[in-house]
Amino acid sequence: MKRIFTFLVMIFVLFSISTNAQPLNGTYTVGGENPTYKTLKDAINGLVLNGIYGPVVLKIRDGIYTEQINFQPIPGTTEKNNITIVSESNDSTKVTYVFSPTQSENYVLKLFGCDYINFSKISFQSKGTDFASVVKIENGATFNSFNGCVFEGVFTNNITTDLSLVFEGDGKNNGNKFQNSVFKNGSIGLFFNTGEALVVYHNKFINQYYKGIELSYTPSVIVNENAITTSTGNNEYIAIDVQYSERNIVISNNRINFESGYYGIYLYFCNGTADKQGIIMNNCIGISGKTGTAYGIYVGYSNFLAFYHNTIDIIRPVYSSRAFSQSGSNSSGNLKLANNIFANLGGGFAMYVEQPASITGSNYNNLFTTGSIFGYWGSARKDFSEWKTASGKDANSISINPEFRTVFDCYAQSFMLDNKGIGIPEVIIDINGEKRDKSTPDIGAVEWAAPSNDAGIVSIDKYQTFCVSKNSVFVNLKNFGLEALKNVKINWSVNGVIQKPFVWEGDLGQSKTLESIKIGEQNFSLGKQYTVIAWTSNPNNSNDAFSFNDTAKVLNSYIAMTGNYTIGANGNYKNFKDAISDLERGGVCGNVVFTVKNGTYNEQITINEISGTNAQNTVKFVSETKDSTKLIIVFSPTSVKNNYTLRFNGCDFVTFSHMKIKSIGTIYSTAIRVENGSTNNGITNCILEGMQCTTNSIESSVLSEGPGKNTNNIIKNNNIINGSIGIYYSSGSGSVIEDNNYQNQFAQKCQWWRKY
Repeated sequence: MKRIFTFLVMIFVLFSISTNAQPLNGTYTVGGENPTYKTLKDAINGLVLNGIYGPVVLKIRDGIYTEQINFQPIPGTTEKNNITIVSESNDSTKVTYVFSPTQSENYVLKLFGCDYINFSKISFQSKGTDFASVVKIENGATFNSFNGCVFEGVFTNNITTDLSLVFEGDGKNNGNKFQNSVFKNGSIGLFFNTGEALVVYHNKFINQYYKGIELSYTPSVIVNENAITTSTGNNEYIAIDVQYSERNIVISNNRINFESGYYGIYLYFCNGTADKQGIIMNNCIGISGKTGTAYGIYVGYSNFLAFYHNTIDIIRPVYSSRAFSQSGSNSSGNLKLANNIFANLGGGFAMYVEQPASITGSNYNNLFTTGSIFGYWGSARKDFSEWKTASGKDANSISINPEFRTVFDCYAQSFMLDNKGIGIPEVIIDINGEKRDKSTPDIGAVEWAAPSNDAGIVSIDKYQTFCVSKNSVFVNLKNFGLEALKNVKINWSVNGVIQKPFVWEGDLGQSKTLESIKIGEQNFSLGKQYTVIAWTSNPNNSNDAFSFNDTAKVLNSYIAMTGNYTIGANGNYKNFKDAISDLERGGVCGNVVFTVKNGTYNEQITINEISGTNAQNTVKFVSETKDSTKLIIVFSPTSVKNNYTLRFNGCDFVTFSHMKIKSIGTIYSTAIRVENGSTNNGITNCILEGMQCTTNSIESSVLSEGPGKNTNNIIKNNNIINGSIGIYYSSGSGSVIEDNNYQNQFAQKCQWWRKY
């Protein structure tokens, strides 16, 4: 059909146009002042009518062009006689084609059966709503390319191909290439449903909602050196999806990271052959987030695929997540794995193999999980030893924490990974283009060498450093080098002020960590933010081999409390609000007791979660004179939302004793509210007083429990006055409500659904 169309165009050229028309060759301009063509549409019409007899370059002047562009077949185009459409300023930000597509014409640029068209340094932007594709390729458009372009669609929460940035339609659209370009937004970044020998090289895919790349029925596809990330929050997100493709599939050197979503690389019914196996190598995949099963690499119903030197870092805390996953019955086979890091730091499986017979080779990998089940090989395997026995594979593999230097960068720091791989002829460079060792390369996507002398501060001991009683800085030091660490300089700063360095001396073995080293004193104050940074230099009096693992930071943190404080006139704090502010900011690092002076405190108090509290580190608010009639906290609630004088809101191990807590609201008059998982708290020897009531209402309960598992709380020896209900407590296993005195309740003294 394409040849017939081209023939008809040539007949039209010969018999229907002026005898002065000549095929085009050379450089022409589009747009701006005194151009050859005013618009790109005019230039295309000229190309279609005249054809070409040599290479043609169309230089687009700077500007924003509101056009919908439809490229038809151009007579005379060949691999040598091609057409290049390029930004005259060589800057994609200065030439933009913008259009709002419709359902019937869903594109800004369409390549319809045309060949050898090269676009360079041009931006294309779709402003449609339900239909917002940027580029459409169809009807046998072959050997076209995009280099350094920008494809920008709409930000969406929809799953649809109508919002694909690049969409391939009907026809065998072979040999097309996308390189050095940026794909922004859209539902799918690049969607191809046929098309052999497609090349997707060194692009950035940013914030696609559903998939970065989706390819089906695309033999011999190459997906290489792309960076793919999204923050759209779709749990069904897939970075690279390849289905029903065959022969020389190459997926290599890609960097993928996202928080929400399922799959890094998804392969389904992808089949190489014995002499043309597919290769998935040197990919760096990091998946975080909190919910949903994560798959670093998933392969289903596929054959003759090799997985070499991939690094998978799963930190999502979901036990069903898998760094590598295989599924499918006897349709899967001839899968080979070597020199991979499959690390599940979120507690899921290192590997999950549903059909063990599909794996013909697996060795020289680092398989690691922090979970209680190591992997799945036909059934669950609890540890690495059981895995090797059950599989009969991975005899030379290891299982250690890679100690990635940061999340998602795939740089392992563990010296035990150095030179632990096996040479693979197909993989001669790493993800960064560095040469691989031919015989003993490093496991994973990055080739590196463990240094003889290397040390770093792995963390600042926040519990000790940020405790008000310490006034010192403590760090945790690790030896990352091959040689024993004998000495190292530890530099540090507080709020940007450099402090006197500390020189540590000792004998720290390879890969060992020494904790809680005091490196200096610092007078910290409550209520003030501090940033503490510590870093190493000159390990063993030598140059530090790696600087990326030197430094640890604690940013904008407050000091934790311990000890005795007073609230009231001439005290440490003038009111409860100020004291609780310091508590919640820095937490506690020991027992805290607030002695409260007699008086009336007109304030509403909320105590949220306090870091550091436990059975040993408790918080107590006590009356100075132990006379509850002389210390009064009072407030007048006005709505359901603020119906309390004192609220325990998810806090633990906090006690109030020997004081009056009073509500003087009318309709809403709860004195104390306990909710949102507040546990192990105490209210003892207090007077709890509400308003006198003539109606039965929970909102007028003197003490009321709200949502959450509010367990093990003690409400004892209190005097409960007024209210519709004295104590309304709907659950709370392990709680104690006893020896309280009830006075003047309208409906009920204590309504406790677990105990009456």
